[in-house]
Amino acid sequence: ILLLYGIPEENGYIDKNWFLYMKRLFFTLLLPVVLLCCCDKESSVAVQLSSFTDTGCGRENVTTKSWDDWNPTMTLRDTPDGLVITHYDAVLNCSIVNGGIGCDFSIEGNVVKLRTYEKDGDFLKCICPVDEMSATVTGLSIGTEYVLEYTCGSTKYVPIDFYYRKGLDMVIDLDLYSY
Repeated sequence: ILLLYGIPEENGYIDKNWFLYMKRLFFTLLLPVVLLCCCDKESSVAVQLSSFTDTGCGRENVTTKSWDDWNPTMTLRDTPDGLVITHYDAVLNCSIVNGGIGCDFSIEGNVVKLRTYEKDGDFLKCICPVDEMSATVTGLSIGTEYVLEYTCGSTKYVPIDFYYRKGLDMVIDLDLYSY
């Protein structure tokens, strides 16, 4: 601009208004560039456990389902609510009849730690089949690799690697992952 128009002078002095105008123009044009470069494209949402549900002790239904049909599996599914981690055919101590089932969740880097347990610490000499336990985790980043460290009661499973993507629908045979 200076080359085209030169610096306006008045009686041999540089016009101060022209410099103020150019300064405003410069910062006005610079602002959108700074905003585009500096703003995070994804809103940062805290990763958290948003819900946990379970079917409770299925002791009453043991007669309709034999232990031969019991197949502990896990699914990892992307839903509009977040990642839903579901454990089918779990086995916990009978103390869940009185105390219920608890769920702890944490994340360290890309390691998702999920632990389901008997809330009542008094262990009884019996086991309870649980048809289904589901935990919904929100805030995970699409397009990221994670490791799931899962523990159910006293059973710890080998860490499970997964790539979180839209439409994720992964089925895991937990018999292959138990220690």
